[in-house]
Amino acid sequence: MADPVRPKKKFGQHFLKDPNTARIVASGVTDDDVVLEIGPGRGFLTGFLAERARLVHAVEIDRDVLPALRQAVAGRPNVRVHEGDAMRFDYAGLEPAPNAMVANLPYNVASPLVLMLLERVESLRTLRFMAQLEVARRMAAVRGTKDYASYAVLVGLLATVKVLHKVPPTVFD
Repeated sequence: MADPVRPKKKFGQHFLKDPNTARIVASGVTDDDVVLEIGPGRGFLTGFLAERARLVHAVEIDRDVLPALRQAVAGRPNVRVHEGDAMRFDYAGLEPAPNAMVANLPYNVASPLVLMLLERVESLRTLRFMAQLEVARRMAAVRGTKDYASYAVLVGLLATVKVLHKVPPTVFD
């Protein structure tokens, strides 16, 4: 039976469906990590993260997808689902505090969200995420390239950025 929960453009959703891609994204997570996942959607990546992490804090804005997410993580005591807008969420209230953010980021908030997390969530040591290639190029841009702008400077002051993999659109619903 097809999943009735479809990605919503207003939230920039694109649901990951490829297990190989999910494994690659989750590969850096260890059993010591407390992971923050932004926009877990139906919980596909969340399951892979839960297999590796001590705890996953999954923050989802879309009330329509929450039942599918909760069903996907039922029986996983190391996943906590939080309803809320990632741009306005109270990350200081997460216990234990996350040390890693791993996510398939919603397209419409990837750039401002990454910058906000780098500036405000001091417990984060690693951010490993999927974003549109254009966003990744702007984050990783170096002086003298066409993508180099103030955003790359700001992110570069707070983090070391690497574009690790390119994924085809076929890995998403």
